[in-house]
Amino acid sequence: MGVNKNLENVYPSILDNISDLVSFADQNGNIQFVNASHTVLGYDLDSLIGRNILELVHPEDKSGIESDFYSFISGKCDIEKREFKYLTADGNYIELETTGKKIRDSDGNLTGIVFTSRNISELKKAVKQKAIIKNDYSILFKSLQAILDNSPQFICVISNENIIVHANKAFAAFMNYSVFEIIGKTLAEITPDNLSQLYSQRILKVIELKQNMDFEDLIATPEGN
Repeated sequence: MGVNKNLENVYPSILDNISDLVSFADQNGNIQFVNASHTVLGYDLDSLIGRNILELVHPEDKSGIESDFYSFISGKCDIEKREFKYLTADGNYIELETTGKKIRDSDGNLTGIVFTSRNISELKKAVKQKAIIKNDYSILFKSLQAILDNSPQFICVISNENIIVHANKAFAAFMNYSVFEIIGKTLAEITPDNLSQLYSQRILKVIELKQNMDFEDLIATPEGN
């Protein structure tokens, strides 16, 4: 396939307006070209030319990335994607998601690799923060559950279908059940018919009004008190 010679000077301009970091390296990983987006690294762009693409990989990632690079060069696959940390001029690291694509001549010989990298530092931070928040909520939920389970007040959680999905020890004991036994039962199964109907009506009222409501009742214990 031929290339219009008039376009040769246009390509760098197009690449410089791409937000992704685009570079070209020879089969040894030595950088031959970088686009303007590499300024995010803080280096003078000309200073990157001739450096090896692996030089700036974080020490924690370097061994694996280096091994993957040489396996990629010698392997049959023409495209590979990896994530790693890359050194910036100020001594910090950014997270990159990089895709390498082999470039071959008309005879199929490898002439170099085009690397397209995306800065995923903020994405990584967001994912990590989400995991921390999820873990915090999990700890909070377990703490609240422990408080409710050991509260002397009678507490139970009932679904829209009047099925008990959670009950604390005090409530289960009052109804003369263990916590394990009471979960999954309906109000009708553990309360007198008149109270079961009353509670069902109240639950529907709470759902309808979408607000908290307080009720007071005089209830006989299983022992008749």
